[in-house]
Amino acid sequence: IEFDLMSLVSLVWRRKGTVAIFGLGFAILAMALVYSLTPRYQAQTVVMLDQTEEQFIDVESVVSGINTDFFAILAEAQVLKSRKLAGRVVDKLELTQHPYFNPDLIPVGEPNFVVQGVLGAFELLKGAVRGAVTDREVASDEMLSPEYFARQRAIDRLLDAQKVVSIDNTYVYEVTIETEDPFLSTRIANAFADLYITEQLETKFEATQAATEWLSDRVAELRIELEQSEAAV
Repeated sequence: IEFDLMSLVSLVWRRKGTVAIFGLGFAILAMALVYSLTPRYQAQTVVMLDQTEEQFIDVESVVSGINTDFFAILAEAQVLKSRKLAGRVVDKLELTQHPYFNPDLIPVGEPNFVVQGVLGAFELLKGAVRGAVTDREVASDEMLSPEYFARQRAIDRLLDAQKVVSIDNTYVYEVTIETEDPFLSTRIANAFADLYITEQLETKFEATQAATEWLSDRVAELRIELEQSEAAV
């Protein structure tokens, strides 16, 4: 074994020029590849689901044996990754006017135009295949408009740039956004947090309003029943 090892070392030493040339070539190729890559930046924000609201029905007492917290955590993560919330972020920050989310805005002369065009076409096809669900009903002519497709493509790219994880399986979520612009990543992450909180408040307001209307209708019904009972007596 010692003889073979010495022979190998001797062979490499005799071919040191060839080895050095190959090593230098691979190093230059690796450096060129690294410098050709576009740097990407991540921004994180942390949001928490508020569970302090009063419950009219104790779900756990009705459905026994199921950990509702576990399913609630998973469901809320899907809310953060929903197209509805992403669409609101796109509208708030006007991401359809940003070349990263709308490849059609990239000038023809730029080197990455072909690549961005292929990626944009692929993402448009992917969005069309999975239905391109929106948060509102749109007319057929609006669905065929360039603005509609640009918005759906921006939502697709935004969801691809987003990552949502539950911290230690709790109601605290970390939202990560990765783009080629550090300031854009930060703005998008903050927008997700702001709009998610706003959506929570809107949901609570709608639930409170619905409960108030139901109680008002029920009180009116009970008043009528009381009047009818008194009249019968």
